Amino acid sequence: MTRILWPVLAGLTIGAVVVGFLFWQLSQTTEQLRAQVEKGGSTSPLAQILQPSSAKSEVTSGGDAALTALRRGDLAALQADWKNAELAYGESVDLGAGLSAERKLAWAQLQRRKFDAATSTIDRLKQQGIRREDGMLLETLVLLHMAKFTEAEAMLAQSEETPQKHYGLALLRIAQQNHEDAKKELLLVSQGWEPDLRERAKVLQSSYAEFAKFPTSNAEHLLTLLS
Repeated sequence: MTRILWPVLAGLTIGAVVVGFLFWQLSQTTEQLRAQVEKGGSTSPLAQILQPSSAKSEVTSGGDAALTALRRGDLAALQADWKNAELAYGESVDLGAGLSAERKLAWAQLQRRKFDAATSTIDRLKQQGIRREDGMLLETLVLLHMAKFTEAEAMLAQSEETPQKHYGLALLRIAQQNHEDAKKELLLVSQGWEPDLRERAKVLQSSYAEFAKFPTSNAEHLLTLLS
């Protein structure tokens, strides 16, 4: 039974790790976003997925309409309504919201397992100037969602030394049940220069620390904590 459950739980954990930090970011501004969407306002910056810049600064055209669509997508994502999140982010992209909407669109497509669409969105992000290491991490996440661990390993091995590389390796090691190496990678991320990834790494480190308090717990318990 454990042999059957482990791959399923590992896959669910990767998905939860990928979106968990997004939920944490969005929860801090949920009420403000709801109020502004209802009023049609658009003056507050939105949290970013890979970079801490504001949506306002990244919208190249479209103005209020593009920002409102972004907010609708954020609210849908917070509720795990990925279909409507994808529609709203796609609308925002069409209205000229730029990198902010494109990044979030990729996440929504990833959650809906629309891997070809997510890959196309990531390609557009790279063409528009997203940092190379961020593009690599997004591509790694696609491979992890598809359980293509060998390809993910090869991509990461060829990448430059960055927090994004080590975060991708941490997720890969978790999926491979290699938790000691995962913790080593998370330590490197937590000491790195990327603030968002530092926070994500600390969340996972806390999960490992919590698991260590229960030496008799099984692997399923660890995956639950990591999720």
